[in-house]
Amino acid sequence: MLNPKEYSFDLPKHLIAQSPLKVRTDAKLLFYSEDQITDNIFHDLPDILDSNTLLVFNDTLVRNSRYVFDYNGSISEIFFIKSTDINVYEVFLRKSSKFKIGNSYSTPDFDFEVISKKGNISLINVKCNDISQILEAKGLVPLPPYIKVENPNEFKERYQTVYANKGESVAAPTAGLHFDKKLLDQLLHLGIEFAFVNLTVGLGTFAPLTDENINTSKLHSESYDITQINTDILNQAKLDGKKIISVGTTTLRCLQSCFDFNIQKFVAQKSSTDIFLYPPFNNFVVDGLITNFHLPESSLFMLICAFVGTDNAKKIYNHAIKHEYRFYSFGDACLFLR
Repeated sequence: MLNPKEYSFDLPKHLIAQSPLKVRTDAKLLFYSEDQITDNIFHDLPDILDSNTLLVFNDTLVRNSRYVFDYNGSISEIFFIKSTDINVYEVFLRKSSKFKIGNSYSTPDFDFEVISKKGNISLINVKCNDISQILEAKGLVPLPPYIKVENPNEFKERYQTVYANKGESVAAPTAGLHFDKKLLDQLLHLGIEFAFVNLTVGLGTFAPLTDENINTSKLHSESYDITQINTDILNQAKLDGKKIISVGTTTLRCLQSCFDFNIQKFVAQKSSTDIFLYPPFNNFVVDGLITNFHLPESSLFMLICAFVGTDNAKKIYNHAIKHEYRFYSFGDACLFLR
């Protein structure tokens, strides 16, 4: 039986990054390869990688998903999680008990009806032509709950990758936040190839593990799309013996899910994944991973333990803590090569 306590470590609170650095590429980069740890800066990446490399990015777009409004003299909030039908959304309602099933309510910009409730999640029917325009104009960036800032939109531009393309993610694929256009151009100039997936990052990425996760060996489900053009790039890289490096754990979840182990190829598809990667799993379809530093006892730290080995992962994280690396979404990065 999986025991999350085996993946615990002590993380000083002051290492939890509360804001991004002024320059994206100035983050620290811990590089682990062949049992060696070296300390670098993210803009050193062109000196570490060679032209025999394919980087794979998640080009999902983070939307403004928090709508705050005054209801009967008190602050309420609708956190839009995902659309389930035309004008129907799964949401978190702050002070949910005030909003009754079957009743309609007004905000300054739209009306909504509560259809149903299940646990902390409500299903609402939004009565407006285009909620996305309202959220873009008046919504708030869905920063993680451990980032304490008075105005989340202060970090709106920095909680989006520079290559974000489309999607309705409610959390950023944070490993990609360290890249700027100058660095991407430098990598392309070196002959490094790029491929892209599009996985919609959900709130489950912040959720603690549940008994259901442990008993079923499955995580929250996230939808993804990988095109034929990108699977062709990936499969050719495999044939050419290139190092395939996943930028982020969301990208890795997608790549593991769209790889057909019977034919040993990546397959273009629109689907969803609830894959849960933890030791002793070792059948990875990539050669490297760029990621941020994750929470103790989390599914993401367990993924790292599977990727490099639990003892190695703990050694790497102890090094990061000793050397004052910054953790979580606005924190520093690491590059693992297998």
